[in-house]
Amino acid sequence: RSAVAGGMSGLITRAMVAPLDVVKIRLQLQVVSRNQTIATSGHKYRGILKTMMTVAREEGIRSLWKGNLIAELLWGAYMSCQFFTYTTLRNIVPVYKGDDGKQKFRTARDLLCGAGAGMAGTVATYPLDFLRTRFAAQSEPKVYKGLLGGITMIYAAEGASGFFRGLAPALIQVV
Repeated sequence: RSAVAGGMSGLITRAMVAPLDVVKIRLQLQVVSRNQTIATSGHKYRGILKTMMTVAREEGIRSLWKGNLIAELLWGAYMSCQFFTYTTLRNIVPVYKGDDGKQKFRTARDLLCGAGAGMAGTVATYPLDFLRTRFAAQSEPKVYKGLLGGITMIYAAEGASGFFRGLAPALIQVV
């Protein structure tokens, strides 16, 4: 049940925040030189609401959910794995009881289980995060035309290990 609850919460949350992710990526990829500000640079993306409105007006409202399929798969799977692993680890890792019968180090156990769950979720879903990042960072002309094409190209050029580039820092981030 915890895996289902985690998966559902991940899917719903991701669908709600997808437009913010599109805005974040647009703002991140917009280059402004050191001697300019966004206001003086002439760039079209300025602030959250204005960027959202510009994207929706120029590309359609659905474009605010661009790339959301991979993100939905990522967050649904991540949250399922994380909730399941956390619940499982909490049931496996005992809580130390002192001579007085009271639980000791419960917080440490919970932190350890949380770190393990975060790491398990990250490892299990990292290829999806990798793909999402590659798709979001590409510029015109697009290198990857679609999900299957992107997977095929990356696998052919980099092998299976290519889908795990950057995993170590991601795991450190989780812990």
